[in-house]
Amino acid sequence: MKFAILYSWPNDKCSEFELIRRIAMIAENLGHECILTDPFGSLMTSQGEHHPERAEPVDWREYDFCLHLLLSPNFLDTFSYAVNWNPLDFVIRHPIDGSDLSADQIAYKVACFESHDSLLSAGSEEMDDFAAALNLVSKQHISKKIYLHTTSDKNEFSDFPDFSNFKIFYIGVNWERAMRVGRHKGLLERLDETGLVRFYGIKEQQGIPLWKGIQNYKGELPF
Repeated sequence: MKFAILYSWPNDKCSEFELIRRIAMIAENLGHECILTDPFGSLMTSQGEHHPERAEPVDWREYDFCLHLLLSPNFLDTFSYAVNWNPLDFVIRHPIDGSDLSADQIAYKVACFESHDSLLSAGSEEMDDFAAALNLVSKQHISKKIYLHTTSDKNEFSDFPDFSNFKIFYIGVNWERAMRVGRHKGLLERLDETGLVRFYGIKEQQGIPLWKGIQNYKGELPF
């Protein structure tokens, strides 16, 4: 099997890129080929950067499908899967301030859904029902049996954690700093003050220091 994963932020790092790397490694271990492309179908390196030597578009006749991890429009000439895992509030409201989106903005997001051949469930019954209510069944294949769930399976080799002396591990991008707008309204700062949380993530993005003032920031982890 040969497939592609679309990466929406070329040359930047984010949690979706970490997931892309894990999927690509698993695919390779299973004997499949996985490539990365930008939103317009140009080949990217395994590090999420535009390819320095191969800028030509991917020949989609050689690939079985493309996986989209975000609610973005599909411009590619191949079978397209999109993961339906954004909460409903992110579809009909602004993800930062919670204000209602305009009719045109909602129509754009609906068009993004409709541009894909199949939607993958992420286990949210609300979002599965929302997608089905858009009358996509005649165009897209919507089934709760086709899903992408990224949580590790429970196994018998992991001991139950000892909560008598615990710490919380947080990894991600501090979008409040990156976007210069309030998203969690000081939640990370208050968690930092408890001393119970250790923060990991990208140190800076586009020249903006993301963790300035967070005392328990412990640095980046390799992708």
